[in-house]
Amino acid sequence: MKFTVIIPTYKDWQSLQKCLASLADMHFPLNDYEILVVDNDPIHKVPADLVAASNVRILHQPAPGSYAARNLAVGQARGEILAFTDADCIIDSLWLTNAAEYFKNEQIQRIAGNVVIFFNDLTKKTMAELYEYIFAFDQEKNVRLYKASITANFLVKKSLFLEVGLFDGNKKSGEDFGWNWRANERVDNRLVYAKDVIVRHPARRTLREIGQKKRRVFGGKKKYDFKTAKGIFKEFVYIPYLFYTVVWISLRRIRRSELIFQEKAKVFIVVLYIYVIMIYEYFRLLFGGKALR
Repeated sequence: MKFTVIIPTYKDWQSLQKCLASLADMHFPLNDYEILVVDNDPIHKVPADLVAASNVRILHQPAPGSYAARNLAVGQARGEILAFTDADCIIDSLWLTNAAEYFKNEQIQRIAGNVVIFFNDLTKKTMAELYEYIFAFDQEKNVRLYKASITANFLVKKSLFLEVGLFDGNKKSGEDFGWNWRANERVDNRLVYAKDVIVRHPARRTLREIGQKKRRVFGGKKKYDFKTAKGIFKEFVYIPYLFYTVVWISLRRIRRSELIFQEKAKVFIVVLYIYVIMIYEYFRLLFGGKALR
């Protein structure tokens, strides 16, 4: 078995069905890869009308979090290479074919594949979609600046993954970068960006979807520290820090984009909305709120 494709899903069987259909259309031998879908809903109920190929297995991980779900699949994977993607992605027909070519180079242990945004209607892009077009899924930047990859399109040799260790299953966000940073501490496990190893991800269409994503990521990463002088100082300046990282830096990127002025204005409104959302989430969690899934 060459590849194990790992897909966590949580109450999104409709998107998963499209993802599985695209995987079935790949130009890659069926016997050379398996697909492990991990249902992360505590109430495990697979729709009776779900269409799945013979190489698909559906697992159940009731513990919350996509990383806990992925860890379960890793433990049952038979492939030499783990290929991570998301349930709402559409897989390019040459995804595994092109990835296999890269892995012929023994120095390459990890691949950050290209995540291409697509729109519901090219003639009527929403504010949220325009924001996604500029800011979402820049895998080339992830590799160049952060030496990491998101799990929407990440392939890694299983031997390396087990050597580095599983994802931190307690985390709800950011552990894709965390795992890669731990892998970077080891020698001879080169990470490359592969433009032709493609999955397609739908742009989020509404501000509500954008807000939910940002709240989930924020809650998964944010840790408060009021026990040390350094921690107290960081919390004191956190809101201005958010303004700089979320608004000011984003504004510079918007200005450099090829969008027309009206579209840039719409994107900036989304950025301001995200800033307000993150301030709200900061105080909600501070006063005992629970992080979103």
